Amino acid sequence: MIGRNMILKIERLKQAARIALTGFFCVCAASCYTLTKKDIFEVAFQPLSAATLNALSDEHHVVEQLPVAGMDPPLSAYWDHGDSSSSILIFFTGNGYGAEPALRRLLVPARKLGLDLIVFNYYDRGQAVPSVAHIRASAQALFDVATTLPTPAAKSILVGGHSLGATFALDTAVRNPVDGVFVAAPVTTGVAMIHHQLWYSRFAWLRPDEDYRQFDNIALAERLHRKIIVFGSEGDVALPPNFTKQVFAALPADDQRKLVILENSPHSEYFRQEEFWRQLNSFFGLNGSGPFVGYLSQTRR
Repeated sequence: MIGRNMILKIERLKQAARIALTGFFCVCAASCYTLTKKDIFEVAFQPLSAATLNALSDEHHVVEQLPVAGMDPPLSAYWDHGDSSSSILIFFTGNGYGAEPALRRLLVPARKLGLDLIVFNYYDRGQAVPSVAHIRASAQALFDVATTLPTPAAKSILVGGHSLGATFALDTAVRNPVDGVFVAAPVTTGVAMIHHQLWYSRFAWLRPDEDYRQFDNIALAERLHRKIIVFGSEGDVALPPNFTKQVFAALPADDQRKLVILENSPHSEYFRQEEFWRQLNSFFGLNGSGPFVGYLSQTRR
């Protein structure tokens, strides 16, 4: 995935801080740590410039800022729309990368699949760290806007999410009549993720606050009645297939669903895998023509 070096750097800093914090609490008589929104949304992003939007557009597709009314602070959301798209995909990013890296990685396959693409920053530089509840509201506002866009593609809305973004894709799909869902590398719960990634955290009492407790994909999956494909990978060390399989198992058994475990994709590279897009194309009947994997670099003209 785009921004891998940045993500690795963030994770190292995160790990070092939590090693120190967990070590401190483990020697205390009352070992505990309260999990809050700051343990979820760790990085703010820069809004895209007009020049960047222009560079990401081509003769058949336009990338533009998507106004979303009623959001405070304002939401940096972007819409790529093509001449003959059949559906709109609202995509929710993982932690550590925002709208621009997502566009650069996803625009090539999305366009080949005949999908308009909507992405956004969870929060911009200078804004306060958002709550889970706020991002859920942002996702709902994006869905509402997507259904009113002046394009035939607005009649069919898909949602997708990677890692952290899987939570908001599932939540949006639970609350709205989307035509399909995909999630890649979903967590089960935030607490389970921390226990896996930071084993020494098991010696501390992790107390999620009311907002953090919404970071629960098992509870969301149990309520979902939509067509869904769930991706995991044997090469994903951060969130291995046991997380994926638990989320899949929580889905209602009578719904149309599919589980795909890729072989060698690391956590940040699901969208570099041709198999990922072939499975998506087939499952949703998109009639795309591969190869699908591509990337729009910053030097593109």
